[in-house]
Amino acid sequence: MKRILVVSDLHVGSKWGLTSKKDNSVQRRLFGWWREMVDETGSVDACIVNGDICDGLNRKEEGEGIEMDAKDQILEAVDLLERVDCKKFYGTQGTGYHTKKNPSMDWAVIHSLKGVFDTELALTIEKTRFHVAHKIGVSGSGQMYHGTPISKEMMVASLNREQMGKFDVILRGHAHYFFYTGSKSTLAVIGPCWKGRDPYASANSLKWNPDIGWMLFEVDGDSYSWEHHIKKLDQSELFTEQRV
Repeated sequence: MKRILVVSDLHVGSKWGLTSKKDNSVQRRLFGWWREMVDETGSVDACIVNGDICDGLNRKEEGEGIEMDAKDQILEAVDLLERVDCKKFYGTQGTGYHTKKNPSMDWAVIHSLKGVFDTELALTIEKTRFHVAHKIGVSGSGQMYHGTPISKEMMVASLNREQMGKFDVILRGHAHYFFYTGSKSTLAVIGPCWKGRDPYASANSLKWNPDIGWMLFEVDGDSYSWEHHIKKLDQSELFTEQRV
């Protein structure tokens, strides 16, 4: 049996992202949950880090919300992941909005950990096949259609099964909310994130708020079990309340 930890969207370097520096209440809460994850999970055979490990330099918004330069983001991300008792790291490329390719900051983190990195990963664990990629469409309609993008991914995987083979588990990130669906033969999951409610989420008003957390798979041959741990920020950490 092999134990697989899955995390996504750490966004190290953002004032709303994961860090051990704990500069504000949201970051203190995130790091506390990260330590809880490390302690509760214990030793794992692999850790999958599904994209947007670093927040990048936010060139489009002229660096708004960025608290670390590129080098410090990489070093901080490595430090956070080294806390995980893990035999091997596997990472995917995040969105170009955050870190550019060739080489990307996300690649630099996984490379420093002597892990495996690619745009997408097809992983055979025991006799169970995982397909891992970061990006997925995000519905602009909010919670009413959260399941639509990942359901499409599962359908496409089924249509391409003859050419690509059957995937038992499909993992995606990017959306910052947690959602899963499945059939008798396939599980498809949008994983939770490690970033608070940033200006992009605020601009979408009440449509969604971030789900923080991690997933743990236990794979035994061609069967597996899994669990998800989802945390919610307090109301005071989502809004600045004004009294009139």
